[in-house]
Amino acid sequence: MKNLSLLVALLLTVQLAAAAQGYRPTTAGAVFATDRGQYFNLVLDGQPLTRGPVPQLQVAALAPGQHWAEFRVPGDRRRGGLRFRASVWLEPGLETQFVLYLRPGAAPLLRQEGAVALLPPGGYPGSYGYDGNDQYPDGYDGHGYNPDYSVMSPPEVAALVQALQRRSFDSSRLDLAKQALSQTVIRADDFRQVLRAFDFDASRTELATFGYQYVADRQNFYRVYGAFDFESNARSVQQAVARM
Repeated sequence: MKNLSLLVALLLTVQLAAAAQGYRPTTAGAVFATDRGQYFNLVLDGQPLTRGPVPQLQVAALAPGQHWAEFRVPGDRRRGGLRFRASVWLEPGLETQFVLYLRPGAAPLLRQEGAVALLPPGGYPGSYGYDGNDQYPDGYDGHGYNPDYSVMSPPEVAALVQALQRRSFDSSRLDLAKQALSQTVIRADDFRQVLRAFDFDASRTELATFGYQYVADRQNFYRVYGAFDFESNARSVQQAVARM
């Protein structure tokens, strides 16, 4: 199965070829999210971008370069809200992904988790199997997974989680989860729910690394890291999938 890094490399190659024919990217994009799905409002360069709290926000057609992002995280009746401001840098022709880590007792941390290439307007005809109607090489559908597989529905995810919870040991859960994932694809948020059905981070690490190739929206794979109890284990998965 082709992995996402190959897709990104192909898209970057397309951009370089387009540049050789006179195309120069003049805009950038960004995706902002929280590591555990906490809701936030975002003000970018003094301009409010949300009309209500959201767990993720995609922003297109931004000017490349430095921007100031201010996150406003709502509080509850006992605790006031949080405001956090950070500088972000956007490269032309790339959609950069930023994740805000909000952990009790720790200062907020905004981390750049990756970037994907933006295609030239209308795609780039005549190269690597691209045409005006097909913006991805043969074998891809924009997510990097086999389109012949169907994405797990919410009821199917819930049934899998319940089946895992009925098992007594993580070793048995691993076998069941791997068997289920090998026959389908799953969204990142749903995969995080599956990982939370395990008792130990060691099992989550093994399954997350195995399951990466079956995640439909790999651009959102960073959300999976919220299932881990310890950041060091999430980092080991991040390093492992980066080598795939």
